Amino acid sequence: MESKSLKAVLDLPDWKIGFAAWIFAGYSPLEKKERGVLIRLADETEISCGGTDYIKAEKAQREIKQTLERGVAEFKNVKNIDSKERFDRNLLIDIALENDLSLIANPSFLGRTSS
Repeated sequence: MESKSLKAVLDLPDWKIGFAAWIFAGYSPLEKKERGVLIRLADETEISCGGTDYIKAEKAQREIKQTLERGVAEFKNVKNIDSKERFDRNLLIDIALENDLSLIANPSFLGRTSS
């Protein structure tokens, strides 16, 4: 099955760090502001903001975001990263791979969880 949500996020050439962290946690935040839902990339399930699954996903996203911020700061040789700054998608993917973010995100977030 082709994931429309995954394709949509991968079609974007640049990402903010927080956006990338949602993706690396296994979720698309593209519907978050407009409809109040995340889309789980593994199965296209909508996760309502504020629910139990959302809270777990948000925790993973925050941890991944911190790791990405450190990695980008180190790459750019700066102390702080502007949260509004956009970065090349592939750079953020490379930094995520180098920092083995799979150890941060609980693999259960990528599969089915209790709703």
